[in-house]
Amino acid sequence: HPYLAPTVDDQGTRRMKSPKHVRDTVRAVIEAGKGRTAAWCSPQAFSYGMVDSRADYPNFTEFNCTVFTAVANGAKGLAPWTYRSLFGSMDLRMGYDAIYETLAALEPVFTHPGGNAPVRIDAPDDGVDVLVKWAGDRLMVMAVNLLDRPVSARIESPALAGVRQLFGCRDAADPAVQNGAVTLDFEPYGVRLFT
Repeated sequence: HPYLAPTVDDQGTRRMKSPKHVRDTVRAVIEAGKGRTAAWCSPQAFSYGMVDSRADYPNFTEFNCTVFTAVANGAKGLAPWTYRSLFGSMDLRMGYDAIYETLAALEPVFTHPGGNAPVRIDAPDDGVDVLVKWAGDRLMVMAVNLLDRPVSARIESPALAGVRQLFGCRDAADPAVQNGAVTLDFEPYGVRLFT
């Protein structure tokens, strides 16, 4: 259970555990199972407000980041951990549907038997996770900023060789690809999806 445990202090500053914990947990499960165990993620979808007055729910951006970094690192299933106060966050009530609709739209790529393409990521503080995968004639690029600040990342993969442009999936940008590489800008905890 990768709890983010967001809190808001008296000055209104929001803090939470790094989503890198999600990445590390999913990778550890896959490694421990020698690739034969299907890792699942139970992202936090509740607030610890019953024990800490500073606690808050993950917002949509934080929850989305958790889900997509889990998927980018090999998670095969998601079961949000609601615990209590399920309806205490409009971000999550509305966001679940958008996230699951996005995952359903990309399912043919996720379930395609081909493996993920090798990828080289140039980003600060090991803060961007990327999955690049071809499924027949369909390509998907999933990139997730795990940092609490805006970043730019250069993503290079042999799977992008010959591709000239990516098209945004729930993203307004259609970035150009040059020589098998693309540079993406991210908002804090931002998720970028392209086909």
